[in-house]
Amino acid sequence: MDSCARTKATAGNRTMSLPPKISHIAIAVRDLDRALPFYTEVLGLRVESKEEVLSEGVRIVHLKAENIFIELLEPSHTNSPVQSYLNKYGEGLHHIAFETNDIEKVLIDLKAKDLPIVNEGVKKGARNSDILFIHPDATNGTLVEFCEYRGRREQ
Repeated sequence: MDSCARTKATAGNRTMSLPPKISHIAIAVRDLDRALPFYTEVLGLRVESKEEVLSEGVRIVHLKAENIFIELLEPSHTNSPVQSYLNKYGEGLHHIAFETNDIEKVLIDLKAKDLPIVNEGVKKGARNSDILFIHPDATNGTLVEFCEYRGRREQ
């Protein structure tokens, strides 16, 4: 059974399939070097990796907790969507991401439910993933991401 079909949730009056696993929680920060010590020294999280995603205009530090990743997002240029977010809302929770094993099916399901997709489709993301976002207008103000990690597809 496809992991997308296992769990149901309601968005307004529309029922949609959601993957059961949270991949990560992303936090927008203005300065990674200033933010990182709280997560590593106070919370004891370990840095798993660092990367820049040019298509999103963001530098990312992936922190590993016991059962989830925390992503710290720092804009890499002034036109970055994360910079726009910081300008409007300040630092803090940016999005929550759900892992799927079939991002194309998720895209078809979301479009069938008439949910607004940011960028209208799938893009390349961090940690060797394909990603898409549901616009916060459809989720009561929270940016929701779906990601499929290439090379980790369930059989």
